[in-house]
Amino acid sequence: ASFVSRTACVNAETACEAVSALLRFAEAYMDAYPTEASARNAGRYLGAESNGEQAGRLSIHSLFYTISQASFYIMCFRGKDCIQYYRRAEEYHQNLEDDYDPELLDYSDPQLIDITAKRWNRLCSHHLNPLRFCLESVRGEFLLLADNFDLLDQDLLNKLMIEDRKMESSAMLTVASPSPSSSLRSGVKRMVRKRRKVSLIQTPATLKKRRLVGGVGGLGKGSNPLDSFFPFDPYLLRRSYVF
Repeated sequence: ASFVSRTACVNAETACEAVSALLRFAEAYMDAYPTEASARNAGRYLGAESNGEQAGRLSIHSLFYTISQASFYIMCFRGKDCIQYYRRAEEYHQNLEDDYDPELLDYSDPQLIDITAKRWNRLCSHHLNPLRFCLESVRGEFLLLADNFDLLDQDLLNKLMIEDRKMESSAMLTVASPSPSSSLRSGVKRMVRKRRKVSLIQTPATLKKRRLVGGVGGLGKGSNPLDSFFPFDPYLLRRSYVF
């Protein structure tokens, strides 16, 4: 995901194909676990019991969450290019003559690069709730992208944004160890006064100015349930950055 998102030689067509392939895997996984009961029972086949808690679900379905996050991550960086390419490809194939030569097509088959709202709605509304287990900055940026390009139904988008804000608010809470009451009270006051800054993924558009002066950006801070690591993010070698 990091390679597809960051590398300049990866064009929009390849990025679309990568996202579409990730979505196909996620859809096959959702077909395998259509109900919450089936997802809970998955641990029996893996030799691990799930009590329905977040940690158990994350452990059992970690592959699904990783694949889902990869698709969200690529869209955060390449979403605009991918959506525009898909729309051009769809229009191109709609206007093709019946006797076209398949070897001379300018755009890929839309079915192979399908990143339409129908697929995102199904993924984000599934009971496994993949966005909940994403890196916080990826989740927030994808929701902004979905809002700008109508990737999600408005009701679902509103629901997910409310959940995102709740998770951001809960991240401010800390579990204090036993300590003198005065220290505890002062610590609570500092937490109340401190405003949590929004931490969004840094996309190519937001980083353009920083790159001009030699700087590059990364994912930002935030919760990271999957312990994600993106080997191409950030890329700090300035002279080879253009590649």
